[in-house]
Amino acid sequence: NILTTLMLLTTLLGYTQINLLKNEAAIQALSKRATDLFKEGRISETFFELRKYWPLTTQEIARIEGQSTTHFTAMRQRLGRTIRSLKIKEEKILDVAVRETYFIQFEYTAIRLQFTYYHNAEGWLLHTFVWNDSFTEEFE
Repeated sequence: NILTTLMLLTTLLGYTQINLLKNEAAIQALSKRATDLFKEGRISETFFELRKYWPLTTQEIARIEGQSTTHFTAMRQRLGRTIRSLKIKEEKILDVAVRETYFIQFEYTAIRLQFTYYHNAEGWLLHTFVWNDSFTEEFE
């Protein structure tokens, strides 16, 4: 019993307090803010904003943030100068899920950021955040 209690307590302590977004306007504001931070290369600040609404452990978020920082830093030189960011798509599954897709346009290529939100009985939370330099599926 003590071992089970300690394991449960350790697991619970690994999660941050999750806030919920109240509506789709709040979703749009978070995606835009995160995209603008990412565009400026402020990766840690991007994840600081997202983690408030993302039900992952602090360790999982730290791992994803570290990988993102490493990859973005490695890519930065081949991207060229930053031109702009723009929202290119919003997809909805009724009132259950929303996915917003943004481009950050650079001199030599663009990167795509996707934010997927899930609506539970109390509000919206971030389900998935991914970014990459592959955007061929956007032509489909």
